[in-house]
Amino acid sequence: MLDSQPHHASCYHRNRSSYQHGIRHSTSTRCGATTVPQGSIGPPRRGRVASQTRSTGACRAGYRKWIELWICWGYCLVFTTLPALPADRTSEFVGAAEPVTPTEEFGLAVRTTDWRSPAEELASFHVPPGFEVQLVACEPQIAKPLNMAWDDRGRLWVTTTVEYPYPADGRRPARDAIKVLADADGDGEFDTVTTFADGLNIPIGLIPVDSGAISFSIPYLWHLQDTDGDGVADQRTKLLGPFDTTRDTHGMINALRRGHDGWIYACHGFNNQSHVEARDGSQVNLISGSTFCFSVDGLHIELFTRGQVNPFGMTEDLYGNWYTADCHSRPLTALIRRACYPSFGRPHDGVGFAPAMMQHMHQSTAISGVALVEDDLFPPAYRGVFYSGNVMTSRINANRLERRGATVSAVELPDFLTCDDPWFRPVDVQLGPDGALYIADFYNRIIGHYGVPLDHPGRDRTSGRIWRIVARGLDESSRVQRQNQLRDLPRTARMPATELRQWMQEVLGSQNTALRRCAVERLVAQPVLDTDSLSAWCQEEDAPALFRAGCVEVLARRSQLTVDVVEGVLAVTDTQQALCQVMRMAGGWSPPLARPVLERARRALDRVEGRGGAMGETLKAAAELLGRRGTSIDANRLWRLVLLADQDDPMLAHAGRVACAQVLRRSGAIQQFVADVTGPAATNAETHMREALRILAGVDHPDADRELLHLLTSTPTAERELVDLVIQRVASRGTAAEAHGIVRLLYHWREEPDQFVQQVERVWGLVRDHPAAVHELVQAVEKWLDGHLLGQGQQELLQSDNRWSLWLDRSAGFWALQERKSFDGRSVPLLSSHTRGESYRGSLLGPVFSCPKQLSFLIAGHNGPPPAADHRKNHVRLVLVPDGLPIATAYPPRSDIAQRVEWDLHPFAGRPVRLEIVDADDGNAYAWIAAGEFSYAGLDHPEGSANFSRSLRLLNLGLGRHIDPARWDALLGLPWSSASQGWLAAARQRAQGDANAADLIEVALTHHRFDWLERWSTFAEHRPQTAGLGQMSPTRPAAELIDLLDRSGRNELIRRLAHRPTGLGLLEDLLAHGPLGIGEALPHLRERSGQLPPGLQALVDRSSNFSEGAAQGSQVASTLVDERLAALNWAEADRQLGRQVFQRRCAACHRLRGIGNEIAPQLDGAVGRGVKRLAEDILVPNANVDPAFQVKVLLLEDDEIVAGIVQPSDDGQVRVMLNDGSVRIVDASRVVQEKQTARSLMPDNLDTL
Repeated sequence: MLDSQPHHASCYHRNRSSYQHGIRHSTSTRCGATTVPQGSIGPPRRGRVASQTRSTGACRAGYRKWIELWICWGYCLVFTTLPALPADRTSEFVGAAEPVTPTEEFGLAVRTTDWRSPAEELASFHVPPGFEVQLVACEPQIAKPLNMAWDDRGRLWVTTTVEYPYPADGRRPARDAIKVLADADGDGEFDTVTTFADGLNIPIGLIPVDSGAISFSIPYLWHLQDTDGDGVADQRTKLLGPFDTTRDTHGMINALRRGHDGWIYACHGFNNQSHVEARDGSQVNLISGSTFCFSVDGLHIELFTRGQVNPFGMTEDLYGNWYTADCHSRPLTALIRRACYPSFGRPHDGVGFAPAMMQHMHQSTAISGVALVEDDLFPPAYRGVFYSGNVMTSRINANRLERRGATVSAVELPDFLTCDDPWFRPVDVQLGPDGALYIADFYNRIIGHYGVPLDHPGRDRTSGRIWRIVARGLDESSRVQRQNQLRDLPRTARMPATELRQWMQEVLGSQNTALRRCAVERLVAQPVLDTDSLSAWCQEEDAPALFRAGCVEVLARRSQLTVDVVEGVLAVTDTQQALCQVMRMAGGWSPPLARPVLERARRALDRVEGRGGAMGETLKAAAELLGRRGTSIDANRLWRLVLLADQDDPMLAHAGRVACAQVLRRSGAIQQFVADVTGPAATNAETHMREALRILAGVDHPDADRELLHLLTSTPTAERELVDLVIQRVASRGTAAEAHGIVRLLYHWREEPDQFVQQVERVWGLVRDHPAAVHELVQAVEKWLDGHLLGQGQQELLQSDNRWSLWLDRSAGFWALQERKSFDGRSVPLLSSHTRGESYRGSLLGPVFSCPKQLSFLIAGHNGPPPAADHRKNHVRLVLVPDGLPIATAYPPRSDIAQRVEWDLHPFAGRPVRLEIVDADDGNAYAWIAAGEFSYAGLDHPEGSANFSRSLRLLNLGLGRHIDPARWDALLGLPWSSASQGWLAAARQRAQGDANAADLIEVALTHHRFDWLERWSTFAEHRPQTAGLGQMSPTRPAAELIDLLDRSGRNELIRRLAHRPTGLGLLEDLLAHGPLGIGEALPHLRERSGQLPPGLQALVDRSSNFSEGAAQGSQVASTLVDERLAALNWAEADRQLGRQVFQRRCAACHRLRGIGNEIAPQLDGAVGRGVKRLAEDILVPNANVDPAFQVKVLLLEDDEIVAGIVQPSDDGQVRVMLNDGSVRIVDASRVVQEKQTARSLMPDNLDTL
C-alpha cells in the first residue's frame, strides 16, 4: 500500500544558458545522476525528442543516463495518478508520515548521511495524502538558493550563492547571482533559467521592480536595471546602505515584500547593527532583528518594528498584516507597526513588548521562510495555515491561523512535510501565484553557523534545489482556470475591456496573495489602461470587495487616484479585508487623498463600543493608520480604544498604545493628554494610570519624561521596568527641575541592592551640580550603607570565625551567587559570571590564602556551543602570589550541571596563592562560567562581597566626598581583611581628591602586590590619624610599584595616570626620574596629544618611535625591521627565555598553545608565517590592523579618556576591552566624544624591551 509520500518525481532537468547579443547559448548539463536535454528544465514529454551529437563513448554514457532518466520519470508517473482526496479528509488536517531516518541524525550539527541526487531526495519526501512534491530547479543551473520572488509576468526570481558563508573579500570577483525561471510556453512548467545578474556577494532578499530588481548584496541594497531589454542587468545603483555585515553575513537583508502602500518591507536579520540614512535624511537604527520599510526609489526609509533576533521570511494575510518567521526566537511573529519584540534580553520601548502569537517552538528555533496559504487550490483543511521551513529538523512545520478580534494565534498542527534526507534545508517558503507552495532548499550537510566552523570542509557550496508542493484530487477546472490567468499576465495590455475586467475581477478578487500582487504590479506597469473605467469599477457596489480594493491600489500606484474616487470607494466598502487594505494604502498617500480614509478610521474608533471583537481587524488597521498619519486630536480616541479593547484582544490594545505614543511624539500634545486621561473624569484610576504610564513611556520626548517623573513619584506600585526606563532617560537628558524627582524614585529599589546602586550611578550625573538634590541623594546612600555595610549582621559576619572572603573583579565588581544543579542532584550556590550577562568578560579575583595540599570545588559553564571545539577561554586557575604564575587550571564541563574538580597541590603547600575565575568569552550564548563549594573554608563565604562591591561602587562616585567623615571612620574601623581595607582606603583617597593614591592602591590590589601595600601602608590604610599620600611625594612609591608589576600591571597603571589630568604630573615625574621609559607610556600619551602639559607634549613630539611611520607604510619602518632581523643570531635563540617573554609581555592579550588570553587574535596559526612577516607584526603592530581590533578612544564628561576595543550594545552601557584583558563598563551618557583610530591595542614599543 502506498504511504503518504508525495511522489510526483518530476525529475526536472537542467541546462546552463546565457544570453549574449540576444542569442541564447545552451549546453547539456548534469542534474543529479542524469544528463539533461538541451534547453529544458522539465521532464521529457511525449512528442519531444532531444537530438544530441556525441562520440561513441559519450553516446553510450548518454544512453545510460537516458535510461536512468526514463526509469526516474516512470517512477514518477506511478504517483501522478494519486486518488482524489476522500470527502471526509477535506475537513481535517493530516500531517506527513515520520521519516525513516533515525531522529538522532536530525539533531547533529554535521549530518553523517551521504549526498543525494535531486531524484533521490525527491523520493525521500513525505507529505499528506492528496499532495505531491515536484522538482522545479536544481544544480548546476542554480547554486544554493536563498530567497525567491515573483514578478508581474509570473516568473520566479531566485538569489543563489556559492560564496556563502564567507563573502568575497575584494581580492577576486564575487560569484553569486540572481536567476530567473520562466514558463515560456504557458503550460505550467518552467522551461528556461537565465542569469539576470552575476558578480553579487551573498545576495539574499530581492524583489522584482520595473525594468529589473532590488536586491541585497553585501553591503548595499542595489537597484539592478535592465535598460536594453535583453534580460540581463546592465546598470547597478546603490539604493540604500551600507548595512553592517561585520558580525554576521548569513542572515542579512531578506524577504523583500511590496506593501499595499507601495513601500517595500524587509527583514534586517541577525546580530549586525546597521545605521542607514536615506537620501531625504530619514534614518533607521537596526540592531539585530528588526524590520523596516522604504520607498522604491530609496528616497525614504522608516523603522517598521523593533526587536526579534533573526527574522528570515515574511508573509501577508488578506487584511494587509505582516508575519515573520524568526530563525532564533519565536517561530512566527505577528507584526504591529512600530511595536517592539523581545531580542537578546534587550529592554522594550516603554510601551512593552507586543503580544506573542505562539509559545511552542517546533523543536527548533531555526525557522526560515513562511507562507500563509488561503488559496482555494489547497483543500479547506489546509487553508488559513502558516507553512514554515525548519532547517534543523528538515521539515515544513504547519500552524493554523486563529483570530479573536485583532489578536491572532498560531495553533500547532502536524508537520506538513518531512524528509528522510537530513541534508534538506528549507530556507525560504512562498506561495506561488499558481497555488503551489514553493520551497528553496539550501541542500547541505551543515546549516549551523556558530556551532560548526564556517570553513568546515563538509559544507556543500554547489548543491541547491527548488521544490513545489501541489494539491491534487480537487476540482481540476480551478487549476486550469488559474493556469489561464497566469498565462494572460503578459498579454493584459492587448485584452478588450470586457475581457480585461473579467480577468481583473478573477485575479484581484483571489484569495491568493501572490497572484493578486503579480496582477497589481502588472497593471501598474501596463502602458495603456483606461483610468475612467478603472475608477468606475472600484466604486461598483456589486463588485467583489477585494477586486475594488485592488483597483484602488492600481490607481494610487499609477498616481491616477482622486479624492472623489476615494470617497466613492469608502461609501461602498464595508468588508474588513478590503477596508483594512485601503487603510494601509492610505498610509503612503498624500494628505488630501489620505484625509477621507483618516476620517473613516476616526469614525470606526469612535463607534468602538458595542462592536466587541467583530471589527477587531478594522480597528487595528485604523489605529495603525492614525499612528502613522494622525494628529493631536487622535490621541484621546486611541487612548479610549486601549481602555475599551476586549481583554481577550491584547494585540488590538497594544496597537492602540503604540499608535497613541506615535501621535503624542509627533504632535507634542503631551501635557494636555495627561490632563485628560488622569483628571477627575478617570473612572478607573488604577487602570488609567497604568495605561497612561505605558503610553508615555513609549513617547521619546522630554515633555513625556517630565510627566512620567511626576506621575511615578505618586505611584508606588509602578512597574519596575518603567521606573528604570524613566530614570535612564531623565538621567541622560534631564535638567535641574527633574533632579529632586528622580532621587525620590530611588525608593522603588530600596529592597533590591543591585538595582539601587545602578540607579544611583545613573542619576549622579544629573544631580551632582544641584546641592539640594545632592544632599537628598547622599542621605539615601548613607541610609543604604548603614543597612548593608555597617549593619549589625554585617559586623557579626566580619567578627565570626567564618569571616567572608573578598571576591571582586578588577573593577571592584562582584559576581552574584546563582543556584545550579550539581552532578549529585543537589542545588548549590555558585559564583557565576552569568549574573553579569552572557556577553560579560572579566575575571573574579579571590582572596590570598595559604595553599593547601588539596583543593576541590564545583565548576559549571561553557566554552562555546556544544558542537564547536572547546576554545578554553573560560577557566578557573590558581596562581602564585605575587608573581601571578598559574599552578593549576580547570575548565568548565560545557554543561549547566556542576562537576567536581580536585587538585593535588602538595608541591605548593604553604605558599601564598589566589583563585581567579576567568570569563574571557564575550559570546551571546554558551559563554559563562560558575564555581563554588570550595573545600578551603576561607573561600566559600562570599555573601559579604556583594554588599562590599556595591558599597565601593557608591563610594567611588563623586558623591563619596559628601559622605559624613564619621561614617568614613566607622567604615575604616571595622575588622576588614587587608584587601578589603585597601579597597576602602582607595575609595577614601578618591573621595578626598587624591585619585593618584587611589590608582596606586587599586593596581597593587588587583596585581597581588600586597608586599607593596604593607611597605606603604600609610597610603593603603589612610585612617584619619595617619598621613596621606597627598601630604608626601607619590613618585617614590609609584616607582617601586612599577618595578614590582608585570607588563599587564604596568600598562594598567600607565593607562590610569595618562587618562586622568591629575595623573599626568605623576607620570611626567616617573618618566623623568623613575623606572618608566617613554616607549611604554607613548601609546597612551599619543591619545591625549594636544591636551598634555608642555613638558610631556614636548617629550611626545621629540619621540622618534618608528611605529607611526609604519602605520603609514613608511620605508623607515621596513628598513628598521630588516636591520633588527639582520642583527639576530638565531644560533643563540633561547626558547625558554622566549616563553618567559611571551608570558610576561604577550599573554595578557594573546593565546598560544593554551597559554594566555584571547582579547587579541590567538597565535597558534601565526607560527606558520615567515620571519619577516612575524617581525613586522611584532615591531609594527599598527601597520595593518583588522577593523575588529582597532582601538576607539572615548572622551568622558569628567575629562577622562578611555581607549580600547568597544563592544556594541544598546542597553545604555558601553563596554571597552582594555589592553590588560579587563573590560571597562561606562554609562553611555558619560561619553562626550568618540574617535575611531587605526591603531591596535598591542604596544608599539616592543623593539625597546
